[in-house]
Amino acid sequence: MSPVNGSRLKDRIVLALMLIALSTAPVAAHDLRAGELHIGHAWAPPSADMAAGTQVYFALVNRARAPERLIAGWSTVAARIEIPALELAPGRPRALRPGGDAIRLMDLARPLVAGETFVLTLVFERTGTLDLTVIVEDASGH
Repeated sequence: MSPVNGSRLKDRIVLALMLIALSTAPVAAHDLRAGELHIGHAWAPPSADMAAGTQVYFALVNRARAPERLIAGWSTVAARIEIPALELAPGRPRALRPGGDAIRLMDLARPLVAGETFVLTLVFERTGTLDLTVIVEDASGH
């Protein structure tokens, strides 16, 4: 093999390794993919009133052929959590957003400050238990 062909082969190997690394890179910290379920951009507004709590918002899509249902959840940042009746039809996106459905975190253990993150554990009927990273950020960007 000539030095030129060897150099091209090395370049192709490096390019292939870079493409593999990019295609297997994790999704953003507050996005989650588990099987056929994708949860995107989980966020909560800051809350100084620990008793009143806050809400958690995100987008979901169920790419499975069967419906999915959110059945429970918990977090170390809240003593109580209210979860809306959340049925996910196959292939239909669903959004939890201000003014609509949301997961309510009540009796917070501490104030939630913009820029920090916390883990919200969600339990789905078919997918099972998932740990979702939620970012605390102002609603003005949404």
